[in-house]
Amino acid sequence: MLRISLIRSAIPRCRSSAASSCFSSRFLSTSKPCLTESANLQKPLAFAFDIDGVLKAGPNVLPEAKRALQILEGNNPRNQQIPYIFITNGGGKHESARAKDLARELDVAVTEDQIIQAHTVMKSLVPLYGDKPILMVGGPENPPNAAREVMQSYGFKNVYTTLDLHAYAPAAWPFSTAPPEQLPSARRDDFSKIQFAAILVFHDTRDWGRDTQIIIDILRSHNGVFGTEHPPSEPLPERQIPIFFSHGDLPHHRSRHAKHSLW
Repeated sequence: MLRISLIRSAIPRCRSSAASSCFSSRFLSTSKPCLTESANLQKPLAFAFDIDGVLKAGPNVLPEAKRALQILEGNNPRNQQIPYIFITNGGGKHESARAKDLARELDVAVTEDQIIQAHTVMKSLVPLYGDKPILMVGGPENPPNAAREVMQSYGFKNVYTTLDLHAYAPAAWPFSTAPPEQLPSARRDDFSKIQFAAILVFHDTRDWGRDTQIIIDILRSHNGVFGTEHPPSEPLPERQIPIFFSHGDLPHHRSRHAKHSLW
């Protein structure tokens, strides 16, 4: 994680005792670099910024964030642009939507390929599971189907959610009911004929109790069919249903006084 207050310390500099005399970077000064820096200066320079707690504090953009990005955009003595990306363990929306939000908040042009969210890495699973039924867990409840649509945009063609399964079999988790406003977006398929190939925990779920139960039901199922159980008399398959987590962050910062909260 790169904190804005330490951005200058991240710039390549001399390792000799005379480092203080040649602090100048190749984009913050017009002075010549020290000889001991010459090898480093030939390497590409780029920055990766965390978003929450670095560029933003809650919904508020830090003033230093805008100033730092303007430097990288070329507002420096050398008029040199330095590439940078944004990394966050947040998500729940498409990278293009996040790019638009950041562009508006930070007053810089942001493209989709500059955004790496928690679930962006799941694009790499498309060659394995793009044509197979997958169970997607988590993501925002509103607007309905938003998380499913993100996964579909990645290339997953058969995306099912825990809401789909709960609507299909309410008894699977009798301690709560599916929100009425969400039900119209549920897929009404016959899950007795669907074999799940993988479970992808897309992002934070809003109902860990229900979703944990459904995850366990799929993992213990026979051939990935929801509502079944692998016969105890039969040996377990060599390869069980894999489960992928976009991130394992349960604690997270919030605006209240406690340092962390737990969903």
